[in-house]
Amino acid sequence: MSRVFSISVFLFIFCHSISYAEAISKKHFVFSDKEKAQTFIEKQNNSGKISNLTTRKQPIKRYSVLLKGYQQWAPAFKQAQVLMKQGFSAVEVLKGRFERGYSVLVAQYFDKKKAGKAFNNLKGMGIRNVKVHTEIVSKYQYIVTVRTPAESVVNAAQAKPVSGKKDRPAAKIPKPIEKVTQPAQDISTSETDESMIIVMSDTPDMAYEIALDDTEIDDGLDWGASFNLEEALFTRSVQDANHTEYVHADAYVEKQLNEHWDIKLSARVDGTYQRGKHSTDYSDTDFDYGDSYIRYRDEAYRITVGAQTIRWGKVDNLGPLDNMATLDLSRGTLFKWGENYRASPAIRLESFLEQGKLDFVYLPEFREAELADKEDVWYPIDFRNGRILGFKSNPLMSTIVQNARVDDDISSDDGFGARYSTTVDSFDLGVTLQYVRLSAPYYHINESIRQALQSSNPANALSAAANAPYTFQEEHPKNWIVGADAAFDWQSATWRMEAGWFSDMPATTSTLEYKTYNGFQWAGSAEFYPGDADTRINLQLSGRHIDEKDKILDLDNVVALSGEVESLFANDRWKLSGRFNVGLSDKDYLLSPEIAFLGWEPFEVYTAYHYLDGAEQTIGGFYQRNNMLMFGLRGKY
Repeated sequence: MSRVFSISVFLFIFCHSISYAEAISKKHFVFSDKEKAQTFIEKQNNSGKISNLTTRKQPIKRYSVLLKGYQQWAPAFKQAQVLMKQGFSAVEVLKGRFERGYSVLVAQYFDKKKAGKAFNNLKGMGIRNVKVHTEIVSKYQYIVTVRTPAESVVNAAQAKPVSGKKDRPAAKIPKPIEKVTQPAQDISTSETDESMIIVMSDTPDMAYEIALDDTEIDDGLDWGASFNLEEALFTRSVQDANHTEYVHADAYVEKQLNEHWDIKLSARVDGTYQRGKHSTDYSDTDFDYGDSYIRYRDEAYRITVGAQTIRWGKVDNLGPLDNMATLDLSRGTLFKWGENYRASPAIRLESFLEQGKLDFVYLPEFREAELADKEDVWYPIDFRNGRILGFKSNPLMSTIVQNARVDDDISSDDGFGARYSTTVDSFDLGVTLQYVRLSAPYYHINESIRQALQSSNPANALSAAANAPYTFQEEHPKNWIVGADAAFDWQSATWRMEAGWFSDMPATTSTLEYKTYNGFQWAGSAEFYPGDADTRINLQLSGRHIDEKDKILDLDNVVALSGEVESLFANDRWKLSGRFNVGLSDKDYLLSPEIAFLGWEPFEVYTAYHYLDGAEQTIGGFYQRNNMLMFGLRGKY
């Protein structure tokens, strides 16, 4: 019995010694590159050792130092050029994925202190629009475990007797380092039997993005302001107005209260002063709010309450899915791409998932499009000449329009929308569901006047128009909208597309009856930089189709090609830009070239020409009297 007990103790000690020897002979090497890990395995196996590979995914925070808030590409590109001349080597202009506009990526870090130092350096240079964008990414670690052959294990066990577990030193794992220039190597010491080294590049593979946290490093107050002063001379003698002046100013203040809360307040003022003949003189000044909200953010979601400009589509110019925001039509076709939207009261919940983003928006009240005053040349009804945008005119209808009264008392109504977006193999994809009223106005004639017009006696129609409480009713039909969008890079260009089905698109039948029909809108664009990075071109093809069941007076199928061009030259002190639109289904032209001097920072002095022409029912045809030569000064602080 004692012999059996002695053998058992001997076997226990021997096996335990071998197990411990195996442990102390085991080494771990960690790579961020799978090919390097496999090459390392081959070398170890060729040297007579035993190795195997395991993969581990580890979340890690990455801090991107960004300059945000550029609505146009040229200012962002110019700022990037300035930073590169000052020694910043990794500067890049980015197009926003979840938000509109452009950002300048200055640097990326895995150390928050280093990001904070870069943030403060940029602030010290007088740059105020600095943000630190925090995102959780997945770093893939490829772990190579190397063991010595069995003979060496036994020898090691015999050379070092085991006295017990308390004599075994604890394993120590060094913290990951950001960059290792030398190859992975065994860094074992006599104090540890198991070691690890992280070989990680500056930009690890990103498996998912679950948060968009624009974290302010300091507690300073962020603010900004811009202005535009413009004089325009009408170049067509048929326009009763001779010239017009436009004044615009806006400002905002933004404060991050703590890690989770921030607040933003913004306002704008617009003044228009029109001069001409035949009593076309008028002036108007409007004050309005901009994006003004309070926001709570966490790692996985954020909630925003207040006035917001929410655009869900992908394309830059009047996307079919940008119906959660309010259109700004106060200057007609003069706005540049992306500038013709106003903020709307909303409650928004954004949830950042492992594989995408969920977005929910509730609009407590409807805000219709911002229109020019009725005396303004950009109002969609031309009372002086008796025309309505989108319709052909005739003598009788022109007489009615010239004396028309418009009922634009819009009842308040709520709306909502939901969107899911994700990235699959470098494709940005999104689907959306909306139940909202269209912000652009549609005008239909009073029912009593419509019935009188069906008679053969024009006097009946004129009498009905004179006695009716209003001539035209402004409508904003509520629509179910189901849409999808996508964006991807291919052939040195960024391609964006979106499409939506609409349940109630407005139209007027041949008997002047107002009806709504199903409809479909789509748009696709390509943005690229030909030659060198100093020039940007954005081309867009779009269409609008009404599935009418009756003969209608509206254009039921509209297809157009539009574009935007920007080019910097003379050491980025001058900018040549322009926009165009060409109707492919009907004659409809817009051409708006501009040249601006940028050397007097932060101001721009510019000269532009705005040309419009087209068939009677098109936008170019309706506003063709508004061709103008413009001179202006604008600035941004």
